[in-house]
Amino acid sequence: MRQTAGTLNRIWLTILGVLVLAAGTALLLQASGTLHTLLNAASTAARRTPADHR
Repeated sequence: MRQTAGTLNRIWLTILGVLVLAAGTALLLQASGTLHTLLNAASTAARRTPADHR
């Protein structure tokens, strides 16, 4: 399958754009203190056993 240079450029720019957006979101969450809260909540939920729900 042959792709043109323009198509590959668009693909790489899209991938880089998504990565930059994800990094910016993570930095924003970290700066506001929300990331720490989300990670603590996720780790607490992952450690729960079915017996904890009774």
